[in-house]
Amino acid sequence: MKKVLLPLLMLVAISSFLLAAESTPSAVVGYVKYPCVEGLNLIAFPMAPGFATAEDFSTAMGGNISTVNKWLPDIQDWYAIDYDEVFGWSDVFTISPGEVVYVNSNAIFDAYSMGPLPSDPSYNMYEGLNLVMVPLNRSDLATISAFGDAFTGNVTTVNQWLNDVQDWYAVDYDSVFGWSDTETATSIGAAFMVNAATAATWPSAKGIVSGKVHTPRTTRTK
Repeated sequence: MKKVLLPLLMLVAISSFLLAAESTPSAVVGYVKYPCVEGLNLIAFPMAPGFATAEDFSTAMGGNISTVNKWLPDIQDWYAIDYDEVFGWSDVFTISPGEVVYVNSNAIFDAYSMGPLPSDPSYNMYEGLNLVMVPLNRSDLATISAFGDAFTGNVTTVNQWLNDVQDWYAVDYDSVFGWSDTETATSIGAAFMVNAATAATWPSAKGIVSGKVHTPRTTRTK
């Protein structure tokens, strides 16, 4: 996943982890790239989207997306909208900066979140599973375990989606042994499913939790 965040009107070529992400939001535009495979892909929207709905997003991505799964933490389940060649999309839902979705793709392509750098996202987390993104101003969270620590005890499992094997990889915390993986790198804009012990607004959560990941829908192809 590649991040490029650029001072307005100054196109500076910088590699994936750009410190400009921590600049004044109004002075930064750019994009974050999410390489997608055929099948399920986890995509976040760190930049202000140039589209308002999941349908607009699919169109912007060349029509490769046939299902968009949105996690509903209040009921702890997925809500999916699907594309049909005759009837179009089964429903409409909006996409906001900082939001995370699963998409089912029929081809290999690169998904982009492009536009101005918005305010840092604030997540209303529920007890249980929540989809969140590494904020663009937290380049210090360089590993999955460091990201888990950022929840100050409210999260002890961080689930990472692996495109290549189409499955989840869980990094767990134990009070005696610490995190089960302290080496796997993450980056700004990366999306994860975490388990929260208590309802809270993040950043600023507290507690301990563990949990199980549900499977999103992949039913339709275009």
